[in-house]
Amino acid sequence: MRKAIIIGGGPAGLSAALRLQQITDVTATVYELRPEPTTLGGAVGLLPNGLRLFHRLGVYDDLLSHGSSHSMVNLRSLKGDIITTQDIVGRVREQNGGIGYLRIKRIDLLQVLLKAAEKAKIPIHYGKKIVEIEESEHEVKVTFSDGTTDTGDILLGCDGIHSAVRKLYVDPKHATEYTGFSGLFALLPISALPEGSADELKGINATFTTDGVFLTMSCSAKDDEALWGFSKEVPLPKTGDTRDGWEVKREEEIAGFKNDLLDLISDAKGEWGNIMRAMVQETSVVRFYPVYKLASGGKWYKGRCLLLGDAAHAMAPHAGQGVSMAAEDVFMIARLLEDPERSLEDAFAAFDRIRRPRVDEITMQATKNSEAEVLCTPSTPAPARKRRATKQDLLERVERCEALLKGYAPVVDRPQTPSSSNHVPDDPPGASFEPSSSAQELNASYITTRNDGSVRFTDSFGTVVMHEELVAIQNSIKSDDSADDGPVESIYESPYKTYPVTEFETSASDTPDTQPGPVEAMNLWEHFLERVNPLTKIVHVPTLEPYVMRAAVGMHLVPIEYQALLYSIYAMAVISMSEQECFDLLGHSRDTMLKHYGGSTKRALMKYNHRENYTMITLQTLILYLLSLEDRIHRHASWVTSGIVVRMAYSMGYHRDGECLGLGPFETEMRRRIWCQIIIQDAKNALLSGLSAAMLPMQWDTKPPLNINDADMSPSSDSPIVSREGPTEMAYVLVARLIYAYKIDCDNHIDTPTNEAILLGMSLTNDENTDRAVFGKFREQSEELRRALESYTAKYIGDGAGKVHVAATILKTTILEKLDDVLSPIKEQEEWGIEIFNWKDNLFKMIMLSMEYQCNAHDKMAAVGFEWYMKLQFYPDMLASLTSQLYRRPVGSLSDRGWRAVERLHGHYPELFDMSQRQQLMQAQFTLKAWEARKIAVAQRGGSLETPAYIVQLGQALSEMEAQKAGKPIDWNTLWTDLQPFGDGLNSFMSEEFVQMSDGPSARGHGLV
Repeated sequence: MRKAIIIGGGPAGLSAALRLQQITDVTATVYELRPEPTTLGGAVGLLPNGLRLFHRLGVYDDLLSHGSSHSMVNLRSLKGDIITTQDIVGRVREQNGGIGYLRIKRIDLLQVLLKAAEKAKIPIHYGKKIVEIEESEHEVKVTFSDGTTDTGDILLGCDGIHSAVRKLYVDPKHATEYTGFSGLFALLPISALPEGSADELKGINATFTTDGVFLTMSCSAKDDEALWGFSKEVPLPKTGDTRDGWEVKREEEIAGFKNDLLDLISDAKGEWGNIMRAMVQETSVVRFYPVYKLASGGKWYKGRCLLLGDAAHAMAPHAGQGVSMAAEDVFMIARLLEDPERSLEDAFAAFDRIRRPRVDEITMQATKNSEAEVLCTPSTPAPARKRRATKQDLLERVERCEALLKGYAPVVDRPQTPSSSNHVPDDPPGASFEPSSSAQELNASYITTRNDGSVRFTDSFGTVVMHEELVAIQNSIKSDDSADDGPVESIYESPYKTYPVTEFETSASDTPDTQPGPVEAMNLWEHFLERVNPLTKIVHVPTLEPYVMRAAVGMHLVPIEYQALLYSIYAMAVISMSEQECFDLLGHSRDTMLKHYGGSTKRALMKYNHRENYTMITLQTLILYLLSLEDRIHRHASWVTSGIVVRMAYSMGYHRDGECLGLGPFETEMRRRIWCQIIIQDAKNALLSGLSAAMLPMQWDTKPPLNINDADMSPSSDSPIVSREGPTEMAYVLVARLIYAYKIDCDNHIDTPTNEAILLGMSLTNDENTDRAVFGKFREQSEELRRALESYTAKYIGDGAGKVHVAATILKTTILEKLDDVLSPIKEQEEWGIEIFNWKDNLFKMIMLSMEYQCNAHDKMAAVGFEWYMKLQFYPDMLASLTSQLYRRPVGSLSDRGWRAVERLHGHYPELFDMSQRQQLMQAQFTLKAWEARKIAVAQRGGSLETPAYIVQLGQALSEMEAQKAGKPIDWNTLWTDLQPFGDGLNSFMSEEFVQMSDGPSARGHGLV
């Protein structure tokens, strides 16, 4: 057993003692300077990142019974009007199982932790002022002012911004400085205020005055106490210890403060004005909280001593993260100390390396908020925007689109050619360089023009239809103000622009790589093995694992090409995580870590000179790296980029089977796996770009991968590898291969664009025999696929064989159900003559069914740990097309199903509520416009609709965005600067971006599981 001496009996020190006892072999003794628990301080705000940790500490329920969880913020004027209202953690609460926001009196927080410490029998000694710290090779000794001493293995300084441990030993030169500002506040019983005050005071209210913001907030579970506060420049009292605040009780001083505040809010109108004045008048004690600052940087540890919380990194209170950051520190160090064999030097260094970037990020945000000098107020609303005659415009566009489609000329069938074992034609499309007589018509039919004037080729009929439709809807919704004068990207293009198309070709930089610590590296590897590897199977785990182990100790211990592969594996592990998991493990958002590991992958590839040194490791790296970018660059860019990998593999002979080349069994099988994944990736990207998979640039004879486990082959074995008859790890990959082989075969032997139109019910030839022949041809090939999938699953898929077999079954079932729907002629649809009258109606049904299948598969795959993969399969163009169709078809059974799918999609993809992204903003406009049309249509039929929660949430998010665009935007991050000393970060709460930072990007301390 090891012993920790903890200096500081506040939230940080008590939490540290509890967590160490909870998960390590470290016992703790707590020493507190004060003679008893302090009663100073007002209320503390706890955001989700902190609350979740207190939940793991076992005190969450007790905290809830004491604090207020109201998270609505009302911004008020002196007239009594509510300018705006926002739920500061609404979406975050939903994502975290109800854990959202809590405001609790500091003394209540302390009492809850003290109760837990007493139950855990943790000794706490009061009136202990530390005066000396001595360290030897095996222990650390502390001496107190009363002459007593104690020794231990570890010393944790949890004694706040004025830390004695820092001043005496760790970093004596790192001093604090008073800013000159203090928060004035008072706690009052609700019973002393006018009737009805309790409801008005729930949550947080901020009222603009001529001299700052007057703040009120509820801070008890029963809503029987409230706090008011203000901020002003205040000199420190000349006597007494004022570092942690002081109280003013003398009657004449109280009267002076009250008179100043009453003058300030004397013009406040209505019931709210009466409540504010009553709060000031009923005040008998004014409390002050001085704001000190501690410069960033400085040492956090020395020898056996480590600083936690404010003792290490006190920041301006404007981020509302003081207690939560201390909790993150506590959980991080406890996790690092779990291994009793780990040296303190290593643990403390890892703590510093992991936590400092996270702390710096929050500190910068707090400083930015605190340094804002101008209070931002809403400006005069902009004039109402002129809107197009949307409905008429849509109808005209639809008519033009229909005319365009009717003008499609039948295309000459491609010659039937024998296929190879991998369903590749002998003569690839476009082998002849002689232009056909109808070349000009063909080009005109397959070229789409985007809003920015650029053109894009497609050989997919469905893509042309969808492009025309989305451009029409987009143009009808786009406002005419100057902000929207420029070209608008199509929603389904959706480039994030954070990654160039061929990102791995950019030059290497000197930016240091982000290497995970040993624990984090192994956790990333486990995530990869559990969630990513079963669906890709391009690495041989037994061969790669020794490199993983060495890299966990130090990345420099493995060759540069393996460094690139491991960083790409880390990136895919992050892709497979939820935001919460990423924060818990790495302390940063998924986006941040993807940029870090993506950048490290690029640098390693460039150092290895991958464009000249082609190896199997290079291909594995690029496959995983491009997969990690799949939802971060638009679809056509993905196809262009994957073509580079195809060419590299081709130049290495991966299109020829290893047996033909005389290669050993292990290399042959690995090449088959890699080639299979390359072809799947490229075919999928082609399909999503509106191009046929037949555009693959060559034929091949590489055989399919064998149905074996990794353990069935070894690099050192020359024995032939025999395929297994039962379930193996390859289940999903082999099912996916069968499906994409079918798609490639169809594209090579069927005139896809013309036949897509016929399948939708649009006869381009007016020849029913031709139409029946098309359906017959498709059905024949689909039956071949069905038989192949059923045969394979009967032999190789086991009911209890693991999650990957469940995933393979989900994939098979979804594809076959889709084919059944697509291959049902329009006049055989059960809705024919009722809701389906032409090909456009059938297109609507097909889009709706596609979204239903997406949602169903998402639910099933999420249940077995592969939700990340389904998120990569979500394409915004389908949702945009569905909602635009729902706009024109507001009622009916198909419309009802479509709206249920839209609701489910918003539940699966919370990013749809992020109005900071232009694509989500436009999609929200689509959805709300369609919903309004539905409400009107239902009302005209004498019915009514209850507005779903996601529609309300979209409306609120869009309204906030519109409010910011109307004249001078409201800068929530600097709005309430004057009140932050006791407001504990209220300006940041009003910023959705910062709520995401506090429980989204960078919120969950690195490795806090």
